Amino acid sequence: MTLSITDAIRDGLEDFTRPAVPIAVVAFAVFNVLSSITVQTTLQGIFQTILGIVGVSLDRIYEEAASSGEVPESMGPADISILQEGLDGIFPLGIGALPGPVAVLAGIVGFLVIALLAELVYLVVVRRVAGDRFGKSTVSRLHFVLFHGVLAGLITMVLVFGAIPFAIVPAVIFAVLFSFVPQIVALEEVNAFRAIADSVGVVWENALRVFALAVIVFVVTRIAYFVVGVVPLGAWLSQIVYGLLAAVFSVLWLTIATEAYLQIRSAEHTSGA
Repeated sequence: MTLSITDAIRDGLEDFTRPAVPIAVVAFAVFNVLSSITVQTTLQGIFQTILGIVGVSLDRIYEEAASSGEVPESMGPADISILQEGLDGIFPLGIGALPGPVAVLAGIVGFLVIALLAELVYLVVVRRVAGDRFGKSTVSRLHFVLFHGVLAGLITMVLVFGAIPFAIVPAVIFAVLFSFVPQIVALEEVNAFRAIADSVGVVWENALRVFALAVIVFVVTRIAYFVVGVVPLGAWLSQIVYGLLAAVFSVLWLTIATEAYLQIRSAEHTSGA
């Protein structure tokens, strides 16, 4: 038995009837909004810290520019935007009341906490989807799985997003190669580096079908984002809507990828029997 794209998609959609999956969608929607807050708080804190180090006061510069009616020639569009909107306008979800260094620390800690909770949700969803088809019904090393799940997520995120500035193709290839990392960590209970290596190996052996599966889900996701994007939304409402949309497709890809991984694993065991 090889990987069936239609079976993986059909079974992944059917998994949404499991009680844990809709709850996971709500949880990820909340995580997405909170992640935006933590990231914007961190970036805002970095800007505040840098401005404090160089001794620049946005309020003073803005007052001088407003009173004179002139904007310094040395300022570019980004500088003018900062003057007009302030950091709160650029990072609407950031917690601007926090001092710069405190905001950076709070943002990073908040992001790691969210990553840990998200990994717990990943674990529950993957285990629920696998059900009786996987040998072990319980997690024997919960702390180990959570730690390496978060670590693997951070490593793969750095590799994928780190490749984007150089070329989009390597970033896409990395994203597809890491498709089964959450499933391998949750089901096999291996460390982050082993999970990444195993995911690359599994995807490489089934490259065309896994890539086609990822493309189908990606195209449907982009269409949904485009449809929502034509509706004018405010900063907060747009974050909520996009957060919910991202949660739906994140969990959908998680269930579909889990079904695909279980198919491949079952085929390997059958051929090896």
